[in-house]
Amino acid sequence: ELKALASWSLTGDVLEVLDPLLRRPGARVLDAGCGAGRWPIELKRRYPHARITGLDFSAAVHAGGARVARGPSFVEGPHFVRGDVGRMPFRDASFDAILCLGVLGHLEDPSAAVRDIARLLAPGGVCFADVVNATRPYRWRRGWDPLGEFERYESPHRLAARFVEAGFRTVEAYAKDPAFTAFTALKPPPAWKASRPALYETWWRTAVAFRRALACLPGARGRARDGFYTVAVVRKPAVPP
Repeated sequence: ELKALASWSLTGDVLEVLDPLLRRPGARVLDAGCGAGRWPIELKRRYPHARITGLDFSAAVHAGGARVARGPSFVEGPHFVRGDVGRMPFRDASFDAILCLGVLGHLEDPSAAVRDIARLLAPGGVCFADVVNATRPYRWRRGWDPLGEFERYESPHRLAARFVEAGFRTVEAYAKDPAFTAFTALKPPPAWKASRPALYETWWRTAVAFRRALACLPGARGRARDGFYTVAVVRKPAVPP
């Protein structure tokens, strides 16, 4: 998972947004829905003086935190907490930056999570959130879902509207990574893994080479209406209105 961050198309965006805040001594960062903890670990490696917290609903988050704490890489590793992104157990204005990656699209109603992000973000803070783009062109392929049945898609406009409804005013929303959109548009049904394994593997190798070639083109990982990811960068005013 940590190796995958190097090639993930949004890694550069995340670090560009968070870098000015994380360079401050004692900066407080929350990864809301941290999963395996790859971002808290990577951020702590890059910014050892920042206070990094990862929150996830899975009980396994405690085991991961214990392993990181025993590792030789950190004097003090990231802090892991088990909790619900819709009812996060922290005080108001507790964090200077909040990540919410691959989470909002899995919630039946993300409104509570967005409101909690607004509550926890300190004045002058920033939130980086993403979901799968609802305007991606391969949605016409009905009858199967390449991402699983528990994924909900949103356009940049709709994702921005959710944060505006929570009281934010400075919201930048865009679609990202059209190269990955082309990659997934050609993906065969998942049933091929079992019924046609040789053909599926041949397709996979060809498609990966195709995506790598596309990613070399100018703007292929940039912003586009039909990019695979929808991203929202939300900034909280330094002085409350």
